[in-house]
Amino acid sequence: MKKIELLKNLGLSEQEIKVYLSLIERGASLVSNIARDTKLHRPTIYQSLTKLSNKGLITVSPKGNQKLYSAESPEKLAFIFDSLKEDLELLLPELNQIYEKKNLRAVKKRGRIFHPNHHNRQIILMLTH
Repeated sequence: MKKIELLKNLGLSEQEIKVYLSLIERGASLVSNIARDTKLHRPTIYQSLTKLSNKGLITVSPKGNQKLYSAESPEKLAFIFDSLKEDLELLLPELNQIYEKKNLRAVKKRGRIFHPNHHNRQIILMLTH
């Protein structure tokens, strides 16, 4: 269960996960074998195979008039993670800037008006005595 959640967190759909795990467990396979293993419909499998190929997680090789699909090393998953991490690191300064502007405005707004309540009175009494 944990591996499925982790793979989802890396951006794989449930169908892509089923197809990828089938290829890891079975080895190079035809679509008919993947369909038997995963219980997915062929159009869904073809969509998943295309997405997995675009992510660099599988390779396709001809076998007569059919195609044989193979999983790449799971080390490629680490590459996806590293790419996501790099993208996030590039985005963080912009997000932090937006966050800081918003929070500074919120602090200024909160700083203008003081609404005394029971808890504030207790804190003020404790600090002044």
